[in-house]
Amino acid sequence: MKKKDLIEFEKEIKELYSCGEIKAPVHLSGGNEEQLIDIFKNIRENDWVFSSYRNHYHALLKGMSPELLKQEIILGNSMHIMSKKHKIYTSSIVCGQVPIALGTALAIKRQGKDNEVYVFCGDMASEMGVFHECVKYANGHDLPITFVVEDNGLSVDTETAKVWGIRTGQNLEERLCKKIIKYKYEKTYPHHGIGMWIDFSKEMPKDKGYREEVTNAMTLLGKDPKTIFLGQTVACKGSPIYATLEGVPIEKRVELPIMEEAQMGMSIGLALEDFIPVSIYPRFDFLTLATNQLVNHLDKTFELSNGEFNPIVIVRTMAGSKVPLDAGPQHTQNHTEAYKRLLSNTRVRELRNGSEIMKEYFLALNSNKSSLLIELSELYS
Repeated sequence: MKKKDLIEFEKEIKELYSCGEIKAPVHLSGGNEEQLIDIFKNIRENDWVFSSYRNHYHALLKGMSPELLKQEIILGNSMHIMSKKHKIYTSSIVCGQVPIALGTALAIKRQGKDNEVYVFCGDMASEMGVFHECVKYANGHDLPITFVVEDNGLSVDTETAKVWGIRTGQNLEERLCKKIIKYKYEKTYPHHGIGMWIDFSKEMPKDKGYREEVTNAMTLLGKDPKTIFLGQTVACKGSPIYATLEGVPIEKRVELPIMEEAQMGMSIGLALEDFIPVSIYPRFDFLTLATNQLVNHLDKTFELSNGEFNPIVIVRTMAGSKVPLDAGPQHTQNHTEAYKRLLSNTRVRELRNGSEIMKEYFLALNSNKSSLLIELSELYS
């Protein structure tokens, strides 16, 4: 597709919008045709393209026919053009597509495929924390992904450089190094406690089979060739969750940095490549940081893509206990009822006794919907 074809397409969409034929927001492109044509020379048919609400040019250059794209726009889908055939995924949440693209790149590398991922975002999105987490992870693990920042200097009409206080010519390191003090040390005590077991068993609720049932359920999930386990304390000690994964092969466990939103996005991206991720958050309080990806993306992708994509993720978390040790209100919250209201296409189950654990994880593994399963740490006797 040539420059004039891209321009003419957007002019036609502009005309349809001005006549009231399109009853949904549109975000037109212009002025970047030559840059995109040059970038897309390297993008192959089997490569993935992840984009934002401004995606018309990306879809056309990836091979979607102008007629099909126009039809989708008229139907009100301009902000979330998606196609399994053309390997296009978009998000209308700023930077929402970036961690999902990262997960797909991880999936491609683990599968030994030769295709790649290209993710497009604006200059304001490129200043967000989750963007930098994804770039650091991709670089550190040499993932097959290219981040393309489309810089027009604006987010809507807000000047990116002005609101961030960026001076011309400054790179990120120059902007940050004067405001950071960093020192190294070797710890004396473990992360939590004093390094020895204190017996509080008399004060704990009794459900002797709870931990064993969770462990059995994880072993069952681990036997499925599609599952992959990711999160914190998945391959490293640090929470009660670690011991429950003893029956899961270590090569199926991916220990991640603390980046909760990126982790949920990566889980979605892995699912787009047919993995069944078991995305683990050691405490419910920490899962709240992933709410954007959970509510706006995992729960909505099937609807937004008109059934093109249906990523299945098993989200596993734990509501912290106040006995025998009370970790306080940032480590002991149970938000089950709130998430039942937030999630319309995801199974939400609180596991209140050991007898239902195996059944619920089995259902999660075989469901056509994603699942959020909440364990109760006070029952880990």
